[in-house]
Amino acid sequence: MRAILPVYNVSEQFVNLTDLTIQSLGKCELIIVDNASDDDSVSIIKKEILNKQYENVKIVENDENVGFSKGCNIGGRSAKGDLILFLNNDTYVKDRGIIDMAEYLIQHQ
Repeated sequence: MRAILPVYNVSEQFVNLTDLTIQSLGKCELIIVDNASDDDSVSIIKKEILNKQYENVKIVENDENVGFSKGCNIGGRSAKGDLILFLNNDTYVKDRGIIDMAEYLIQHQ
């Protein structure tokens, strides 16, 4: 499963939220699509990825703010796999519920 997370001008709170999401998603790939943030969002996210050595997180940087839907489509094109989860940047993933659901779907195709 791949998770797509479009963002624009996120804050430190988002980084903490993303950290919980990454831990809850386990080894699933997380693709963060930055919609041309004009703050230091991308550098903050890259620093967190580097510091915590998240190998399953990828950042796609857009040249312009294309909005949530198109950001999801852009992230989806760079995702590999049968299942794609689209998340809003304020989504709080706190347990394995999504992973359990994905595993069930895969086993019962």
